Amino acid sequence: MHNAAAPLDDNAPFTLSRDWLTSREFVFRANAAVLSRAMRFAPDGTIAGYSHANESFWDVVDGALHILNAARQTTCILSPSGASDGAVSLSGAFINVERPDLASGSVHHVEEKRPGVVPRIASFDLFDTLVARKCQEPTAIFQAVERKSGVAQFAHLRHTFEMRLFGRALYGLDDVYAALSAELGWSPDLVAKLKMLELMEEWDNLFPIAEVVARFGPNDIVISDMYLPYDFIRKIVEEKCCLRGKTIILSNYGKHLGVVWPQLLTQCEITRHYGDNVHADIASPARFGIPTEHISVSNWSQGERVLIDIGMRPCAEAIREARLRGDADAAGRGVRAAQLEMNLPLLVIGSYFLFQAAEDFGADRLLLCARDCSLLQRVIASLARLSGNPVSTRYIRASRKLFSSGAPEYEAYVRAHLSGKTLLADVAGTGQSLAHFIEAAQLESRVKPVLVVGEPAIDTFGAVQVASLIKKDFLPARLTVEALNTSLDGTALTAAFRTHGVEIELAPNEFSERGRNLIAQMHHAVEQAAGVLDASAARLPRALGAEALRQAANALIALTPHYWERIFPLVQEQSQNLKH
Repeated sequence: MHNAAAPLDDNAPFTLSRDWLTSREFVFRANAAVLSRAMRFAPDGTIAGYSHANESFWDVVDGALHILNAARQTTCILSPSGASDGAVSLSGAFINVERPDLASGSVHHVEEKRPGVVPRIASFDLFDTLVARKCQEPTAIFQAVERKSGVAQFAHLRHTFEMRLFGRALYGLDDVYAALSAELGWSPDLVAKLKMLELMEEWDNLFPIAEVVARFGPNDIVISDMYLPYDFIRKIVEEKCCLRGKTIILSNYGKHLGVVWPQLLTQCEITRHYGDNVHADIASPARFGIPTEHISVSNWSQGERVLIDIGMRPCAEAIREARLRGDADAAGRGVRAAQLEMNLPLLVIGSYFLFQAAEDFGADRLLLCARDCSLLQRVIASLARLSGNPVSTRYIRASRKLFSSGAPEYEAYVRAHLSGKTLLADVAGTGQSLAHFIEAAQLESRVKPVLVVGEPAIDTFGAVQVASLIKKDFLPARLTVEALNTSLDGTALTAAFRTHGVEIELAPNEFSERGRNLIAQMHHAVEQAAGVLDASAARLPRALGAEALRQAANALIALTPHYWERIFPLVQEQSQNLKH
């Protein structure tokens, strides 16, 4: 007989024995997914280093390893085979004990752990690291369940009863609901419905944080201190993050108490742990010499907080989701961040300023001037619908040259887009060319020029007054805003009547290929955020106070220095183009 403690070779038969199994440590896989890197077969017939009801006990029968469930039914029969390095692996199909006639499609592998080979892996927290919730705060899930279930005080009760268990016992979602049911007398049917609603709400709220998921390596693992069921966590990792077959270590306090790290370090070298919790993900692994990186991207950005403070939380949530789902290339990340964290919130605030300005002037239409209003028109379209503002919008071809030209063709073009009373709007500038056009065309009673960011020194040109949400010097605030609202269109050059209408001739877009790529990525970011908002059931306020809007806009413009370096390549190109 082959020595029970010797490795398998190609020239000698191998007989599986209990002594051999209990003297080694194994890697346990289901198909490609690593379920344990430290499985042991204890002499008393139990399985250590892995915990699941389907794999609770073991036995050797007729030279094969039988894995048994908690009821001691065989769930897998694994036969040994050899590897070129003399190590042994065992494999066999998982058996569905309820329907053994059905092929499961899952093959289990138990591989002898090679001595001296220490895997080098990174570990990742899950919530607010690999995935984020649309609602940001976990308790908002409970509030949503309360609204949908009609169970009064559910959010408060759900949180309170979990806190009673937290830190005092190992618990899962079932334990929380069992405690609620026992004390409050909730029926099994009600408990089942609430639990299903909570899991459904969690699932619908979760989305991947793209930049962190992209760092996940082939052998990296997920470590989560969480009360949700293991199968639900695996579904999140595999379907939300598209990380299939990855090792997941799930517990209540493994990271928090630090017990998970020494166990892992006996199996592998952790090159870095990524997570959002300062204690569980940073201080705890650092105690064991594990390098860490604090992941804080799921927190609200400064621009998102400005929107929340002014009562525009649905917009903040949509922008945050677009920001975290971001798929910009390396060159575009800076301008994309500036767009979503500063400029897009400013466009939201500017849209409400225009809504109010239209109401004050009695206007039922906004004429949005190309090219700077190309993004603003998309934002206004969503906000007008969700807030119930009735003002219609038109995006018109415009330029300082055309407004100042006095060309009858261009005047006809603009007049064709007017309504009874109309706002003529631009994102940033002095407003001089708009005012000049209105005065020359004698439209003062019908058309009012408005700017989101205007000129500090002058707001009246001739008989025409220009309204601005805020007034800022050209450098760097207005230059930054203009760069972030740049369009892929070319400058409007001339207007000519062609048989039935006025045709506006556009110059070729003056930006380089790199500049056009950055502009395209900024526009894509705005479209993503607007799409998220459109798909939501958000109800936005009809109006916001003028002073609150002004303070919010100034707070956003104050972020300019923070983003200046990121958008400098675009600003530099724009400045060069203005000189020619």
